[in-house]
Amino acid sequence: MLFLILLLLESNVPRDSAIGTKPPANTYSFSESSEQNLANVHPDLVSLARKALELSPINFGVSEGARSFDRQKYLLGQRATQTLDSRHMPADPIGGGNGLAHAIDIFPFVGGEARYDGRLFAEIKEAWDQASVLLKIPFEWGGDWKDFHDAPHFQLPLDEYPPDKALEK
Repeated sequence: MLFLILLLLESNVPRDSAIGTKPPANTYSFSESSEQNLANVHPDLVSLARKALELSPINFGVSEGARSFDRQKYLLGQRATQTLDSRHMPADPIGGGNGLAHAIDIFPFVGGEARYDGRLFAEIKEAWDQASVLLKIPFEWGGDWKDFHDAPHFQLPLDEYPPDKALEK
């Protein structure tokens, strides 16, 4: 009888759930367009995005990184943002800034197309949480904002990454 119970218990255990094994890593990588959108973005945010993509169960791309003042003004007029003081806009090096954007917007990429589904963003955000712990790089997610829910938006915190902070070499 004990043998039968053990056999039944063993048959309900998935073969890939052995102790110490990890699920296979995904094979996602950023497209050329996403890579271009990461240009002029703070390297810590780029590292965080890359690690999150590596850990994410859902593929995602970068729809926007550094943004001009004119683009920000346009988005404000479209009510796609609530500020002209965006972390997407690189801090002007002439004025003492580091010349880098501190925010990106992403999109889930499922079945060969961009999908703007809140559940997908939430799953991707979990991968960002894991990446943040591993890399010890903090971030803020627009999906957590109360006044203006912005699920595609990820940024470095202003208090730890002011626009005039020089990059460490």
